[in-house]
Amino acid sequence: MIRRAELVNGRIAGARLAQPADAAALAALLSHESIGTRIYTMPSPINAQTMQRFIGAHLEERARGEDILLASFNAMGEATAYSDVQVWLGWSIANFGGACGLAAVE
Repeated sequence: MIRRAELVNGRIAGARLAQPADAAALAALLSHESIGTRIYTMPSPINAQTMQRFIGAHLEERARGEDILLASFNAMGEATAYSDVQVWLGWSIANFGGACGLAAVE
């Protein structure tokens, strides 16, 4: 299922698979001190280069069926939210993480 997922609709509609080209937009959202620096899975420092590696690693994990990294954007192309779902099939457990800017839920 994770290998085929491309987008998710829900409270923050239109979340789609994060791509390397999204690195700068995600870095802009997540580099805010009240968001990304508090999330233990985020690279440090958070910038476009580290986010590109972060996204690339998640795409590799997705190919193995272990993880999916989704991102949402506004009409101006700014990242408004991200969701990270890690799955350990052998243990039948998952870890859900994510964050959103206030504009994403207004």
